[in-house]
Amino acid sequence: MRVSIASLTLFTLLSSFTSKTLASPSNRCVSEYCPGKIESRGVPMPAVVPTRTSELTNGERLAQGLPIKPPTRRSRGPKHPTPSPLPQHTKRGVIKVTESKTGAFLGYISKHTFGHAQYRYQPKRDDALVVEFKISIYKSFVTNVRLTAEDSNIPDFPLLSLIEGHENHNADLAPGSFHYAYIGGMAEPGTPPKSVPMSSPENSYSASTGYTEAAESDVWSFDAFTNHLVPRWTNWDGSRPAVHIFEQATAIYISGDVKAFKERFPAPVKHVTLEFVPL
Repeated sequence: MRVSIASLTLFTLLSSFTSKTLASPSNRCVSEYCPGKIESRGVPMPAVVPTRTSELTNGERLAQGLPIKPPTRRSRGPKHPTPSPLPQHTKRGVIKVTESKTGAFLGYISKHTFGHAQYRYQPKRDDALVVEFKISIYKSFVTNVRLTAEDSNIPDFPLLSLIEGHENHNADLAPGSFHYAYIGGMAEPGTPPKSVPMSSPENSYSASTGYTEAAESDVWSFDAFTNHLVPRWTNWDGSRPAVHIFEQATAIYISGDVKAFKERFPAPVKHVTLEFVPL
């Protein structure tokens, strides 16, 4: 059987193309955050039905056939004095990100978020997010601090918060679990100190993606000697696990177990330190 030179050439080219295609490494993104990932998740947010939180007036109760409220009894005893709040001052600055192991400079938390959902870091000082917070003038170490962003591209969510990771099975962080949390924004009035994760007020990740994730706002500790900012997460049962701060693909996360996180999302990670730089 005679085989033409053209047929042999075509066969050789097809074989070469097929072998190279099978042997080429996958281009699949293995980070928790991948370009286009947040945008592709978006679904319409369910409408929020407002609920009344105040009590009915006596007139409204009578109109509905309900008995009127009993009169409020006012105590005639002496009032208990309340301590005056300690004087506070406002600190304003940016947040520098360094590698914990080497101290190498990585960048600043950026005012430009990933997909209007979660914060990242970038090297340029001009791109740094400006934050402010209040602390007592008599304390060098404070907890449950609220950080407020001045110039973020998510102005509706000014409180620098921790947001439950989208892949989590629940909102708890712990050793042995890959569960994680983003740094993102939350709307006012935020959550109280040591609050369990809450889906209301709304947060930037939920608003951007359409997925309801719980968040906490007043989570930061500040050391005036080192200028370090450290977040603290509260689980559903009120426990506060030890957490690690790290970055992957310039996105910043916390987790109770970075090794377990990396097994789930195998892209490289670096443990980082967040340092407040006053302006």
